[in-house]
Amino acid sequence: VHKRKRADSGIFDKEEDSSLAPERPNTAIPTDPNPKPTDEIAPVVPFKLVIHKVLVKIAMRLRDLGPDCKREKVILVGSGCYNPLHRLHLRMFYLARSFLEGHSHFEVLGGIVSLCHQTVVRQKFRQKPKEIIPPKHRLSMARLAVGDSAWLTVDPWEITRRRVLDYLSVLDHIREIVDSAFPDERIRLIFLTDGNQLPKLSSTALTQRNCNCLCICRPMSVDILLKQLTQQWKQVAYVLEDTAILSNDLEGITSSAVRRDAIEGKDVSKQLCKKVFKYMKRHQIPLKMAGCVRWNKVDKEFDFEGEDETDRPYVQMPESLMVNREKEREEERLLLQSGAVRHKQEFSLLW
Repeated sequence: VHKRKRADSGIFDKEEDSSLAPERPNTAIPTDPNPKPTDEIAPVVPFKLVIHKVLVKIAMRLRDLGPDCKREKVILVGSGCYNPLHRLHLRMFYLARSFLEGHSHFEVLGGIVSLCHQTVVRQKFRQKPKEIIPPKHRLSMARLAVGDSAWLTVDPWEITRRRVLDYLSVLDHIREIVDSAFPDERIRLIFLTDGNQLPKLSSTALTQRNCNCLCICRPMSVDILLKQLTQQWKQVAYVLEDTAILSNDLEGITSSAVRRDAIEGKDVSKQLCKKVFKYMKRHQIPLKMAGCVRWNKVDKEFDFEGEDETDRPYVQMPESLMVNREKEREEERLLLQSGAVRHKQEFSLLW
């Protein structure tokens, strides 16, 4: 268990009203238009020409590190509803990276944000169905939140599947694309979770996949969590106690609070990134959650222009097809009750 006594100054961006700021790469512009050639040539790290677009920032980070990096390379993976993605969600990634690079032998290459399937969101917020943001908008807002980051990215794989997948399936998918893009690199995955979900995970399954998990808790929650963990988690889980003093705007941020304030017409720009706040206003998301404006057909449709062909979006079954299937099931039930048998193959009568 590690405690943080203060927040890192690099987590907040002054230009974004003390928000969680994505880091920008240090790019130097040469002042001399005709630079003189030097004898020292930087080593070139070979990469595959075709790299999954989710791993572009990670590939750039590997290129900057070079082959002389002796620390073990890791990628942070966070999965959640993100309804919507707010600043404390991003802060979890920044705290995890700061802790791992400062108190362990790990070198963080990047962070991947994975949004849960819409079915999970419906089950979680079934008592407030109007506050369920369609997956199209959840994904767009998450991309806007991390778009300017040099190391955070969004993977749309989980939210675009045709069925609900667990965290192990998400880790297997990321492991597959990472090993395919960087076959010569040994990269460990670290799954970010909260104190309520950590005891529900499988330490054995994580160990078999060469993965770890990291949990960030607020004060008074660490002792309760450690009592629930067994010795099997000793080399698998990292429990980090965040004792930083946050401002009132950050301390009370939750997805429920963001939705409630947005419905009431309050300013939520300090709880979200500016681009996300402008996106919500442009698409009238607060009014639609409040019930003043209905969610239309465009809100519920996916539009993945330029996406990978293998990343098929979730397609809702047409209502007419659902009615036909219900009729077929009713006919099958009546046939079973009468003792009749229906032939599976079509046949014609002989006259």
